[in-house]
Amino acid sequence: MEPMKDPLIVNGFRYATAADSTAAREELKKIAYIEGRMNYSNPEEVLAIYDKMIANKLFVTPSGFEFLSRVRAYLIEQPGIEAQRIRPIETDSLFTQRAKNDVRSAQRNPSDPEVRRELSKAKTGMRVSVILNIMLVILVAAMFGIAMSSDSPNILNYKNVIENQYADWEENLTARETAVREKEKELGLGQTEGKNGQD
Repeated sequence: MEPMKDPLIVNGFRYATAADSTAAREELKKIAYIEGRMNYSNPEEVLAIYDKMIANKLFVTPSGFEFLSRVRAYLIEQPGIEAQRIRPIETDSLFTQRAKNDVRSAQRNPSDPEVRRELSKAKTGMRVSVILNIMLVILVAAMFGIAMSSDSPNILNYKNVIENQYADWEENLTARETAVREKEKELGLGQTEGKNGQD
């Protein structure tokens, strides 16, 4: 059974996103087209095509850079082509987090008024967010306090409320029974029943 093919792998490189892997596949098609028409027996023509590919930034993925590197290596080996005529391959990519951070900090000069406005907005937004969060926590705590101290049953105190209701009903029932017995004694109903029961 053949393992599932990873759609992010193209030409031995595993790309981080589907968009990058799609771009790499497109570049492989371009490479096949260019290599099919490139005349390696004419180094000057190869150099012209190489220069055009670099100038137009035709390749942006490692697959494309690998092809450019092969063409560059071929040109370096040609005796009629001087090394200074062969342009370096420009990647326009930042490969380390440190480089990305350096570029970001260089682009965001804190003395720039626009950057200051953005920072001020961000700080204001953060303050508002913190204040709103504190208010929400207070409101939630108040809601729990109200729910716990409420006499009506709710999900937090239903057991206590129901037990209290039954206790009240029992107390009320006991008080009524006592009142009925006292009234029966006054009327003499309880004694007559007792005498009838003995007969």
